[in-house]
Amino acid sequence: MNSEARLFRAWMTFIRERFPPAANVVMAVFFSLGNAAVASRLAGIPFPVWRWNMAAVVTVLFFFRLRCFDEIKDYATDLVLTPTRPLARGLLTLRQVRIMFGVVTAAEFLLVAPLGFPALAAHAAAVVYSYLMYREFFVGAWLRPRLTLYAVAHTAVSILLGWSIAAQVLGPAHGKFPVSGLLFGIVNWMLFNVFEFGRKTFAPEEEKPGADSYSSLFGPSGAVALCMSQVGIALLALARGPGRVVPQLALAAVLLAAGLVYAARATPATARAYRTVSGVYLILFYLLVTVQAWPGGL
Repeated sequence: MNSEARLFRAWMTFIRERFPPAANVVMAVFFSLGNAAVASRLAGIPFPVWRWNMAAVVTVLFFFRLRCFDEIKDYATDLVLTPTRPLARGLLTLRQVRIMFGVVTAAEFLLVAPLGFPALAAHAAAVVYSYLMYREFFVGAWLRPRLTLYAVAHTAVSILLGWSIAAQVLGPAHGKFPVSGLLFGIVNWMLFNVFEFGRKTFAPEEEKPGADSYSSLFGPSGAVALCMSQVGIALLALARGPGRVVPQLALAAVLLAAGLVYAARATPATARAYRTVSGVYLILFYLLVTVQAWPGGL
């Protein structure tokens, strides 16, 4: 097998293990769909299918690049705590991953450029912020031990990415975006906090020595309360912005129920269920937003 074929197979293995499409691509597509639907409704234009297709591809690439960033940032820790991960076990080199995220960055700009200057400027802001994340805002030694602050500083990129998607789907002719649409950026931020807080919440026997989680820091009840606080802020921002939150309240009740079951009896089974529900919650939230934004929606 030649070197190109080996490298291709290595990247396919990396994607399967660290960026499984069934979860990550689906999440990126629904994130882009929800933001595009809200933007087009607030701008009073028909849903721009072609522009959204481009924005969805850009969003998938953006998410994949963030995964590459995380693999490099976590490399030293993975060598000790999770040596079976692709970089830690030598499947790919740090240089190969750096080359990949450089290529992906270029691809993002090439795809966004034809969509107009507002889209290009908005996406450039999201990309710059993501590179600051990669450098851990140049305060990594101070920020890394502060798990919650570290998380919310990183998930804030979803605000800028949501605005980038809006600019991509609206185009130069509809560049002005109402304040209610800008508030949807806060919704994005809070939802990604829900996902982040949920996926790092465990039963006591699942905790790994040397690896902080929200359940180890705040206990099961505290981790659930932290997560639900983000849901509350997201619903307030949604009500102040695009509006109509009744279906989302029902969805929040399901997440809360899963959290209460886990908090009452923190076992691996209830913790896994809670993590699953918190991930599905994000996808269903954007699906509901999309349905609501459609003419005659909820």
